[in-house]
Amino acid sequence: MKNKEIKLLNLQMIGNIVFIGTLIVSLILLYNKKLSLLKAKTFLNSKEKDLIYVSNQFIVFILALIFLYINYEKYKDYNNSKEKDLESLNLIASLLIFIATIITLYTASKEVEEGDFILQTPFI
Repeated sequence: MKNKEIKLLNLQMIGNIVFIGTLIVSLILLYNKKLSLLKAKTFLNSKEKDLIYVSNQFIVFILALIFLYINYEKYKDYNNSKEKDLESLNLIASLLIFIATIITLYTASKEVEEGDFILQTPFI
């Protein structure tokens, strides 16, 4: 049990670090968008921006799946009904976030297809 908990915590720590990376990428994309609106020279062309944007959203999708898995595993391990109730709320929250990332990833891919780039900050 302890070994499994440690593995899940390690996975969660790695996921959090990657998530911070996706936030930094979002800030870079936002700054590039700001430069574009100011008619200043941007450091990313349209194709690069689109590729980075969709890739970033895909990484957030994978992270949401990982956190859903972590919360499911934690939910399975609890026998105490009070703890299980709290973990069920975490599991439901993770499921809703996963659904939201599916929608966000779909939206991002459609925006890139249509050339209508609206930057969305990733969330988990």
